[in-house]
Amino acid sequence: MDDYTLHFPPAICSPLNADFDGDTVSIQLVPEDVAEDTYRKMSPRYVTYYKKNGKPIPEINHEVLNGLAVLSEWTPESAEELKEPRYYYDDYVKLLKDVEVNKVIKVGTPIVFTGQIGKVKYQSEITTYGKIRLSKILEKNIDDLGFTKDKYTRFDAKAATKLSAYLCDFPEDGVEKRLELQKLCLRVVSLAGVVTFDYSTLYTDTNTETYKEICKIADSPDLTDQQKLCLLTEKYEKYEKEIEASFSDDLKNELNRAGRVKISSISALNMPQLIISGVDELPVITRGSLLSGLSEKDMIFHSIENRSLQSIKVSGVYYINPE
Repeated sequence: MDDYTLHFPPAICSPLNADFDGDTVSIQLVPEDVAEDTYRKMSPRYVTYYKKNGKPIPEINHEVLNGLAVLSEWTPESAEELKEPRYYYDDYVKLLKDVEVNKVIKVGTPIVFTGQIGKVKYQSEITTYGKIRLSKILEKNIDDLGFTKDKYTRFDAKAATKLSAYLCDFPEDGVEKRLELQKLCLRVVSLAGVVTFDYSTLYTDTNTETYKEICKIADSPDLTDQQKLCLLTEKYEKYEKEIEASFSDDLKNELNRAGRVKISSISALNMPQLIISGVDELPVITRGSLLSGLSEKDMIFHSIENRSLQSIKVSGVYYINPE
């Protein structure tokens, strides 16, 4: 055990940052005379942007984005409620009870609110409980901050990036605001539940006229491989857009909530694949898909392509012989 004992000199201060995920722990230790300077250069309270691309740190994750979408979405029972809500409040505690305890209204139900919550004042304003909760944390009416194109548009990934950048301008309590937002969003997502799609929702008919044209090009004995490649690349791009457009609006709506899966990924599961692989780089169009199943021939082509991609990745990694 003596060989594994860590000995630190007395000039080392306590851990600056620890990240424990169940199997390892990372601790950064610095001499006391540079502790304050190191803290200001490494602390998330001061390091708020990636220097290489200017994006804010940390980026908002999928679960929090899903929560922001739920909190900012309007869920009226009729379109008239957006202009003339049926519920009026001037007491935040009563509003909270009606949503959280009594279930009189929902998070996105339109209401008219008058009063002051924290630093935010409302005067007969049409809003929702979810927007009020977000505004309370940010200490400013969220509809005035311009994260979305208008007050009736819910949060998406772009709006969340703007929100993250906005929080970077609060060095004193920006980290605390992020934590409050995270807790609120995760709680809302937990109450709303997780949507799991069934096969019928993820499936779409891919045997279109464009696909039939693609197959004719791939099977044509009169075209060279270069000609096929040129024609198939153009046709397949059009085919991808057709398939993406064929999915239901409900599916696209749910995918947009958390940004976890892109519609292009769902399309790729359904669509026959255009594969260019092998030594001769032959263009091949499969007759099956990953969702419906690949034939033995298609699986061979698919495996060869994956092996080729792995070879490219491996060739870019510098190897050091341990001997």
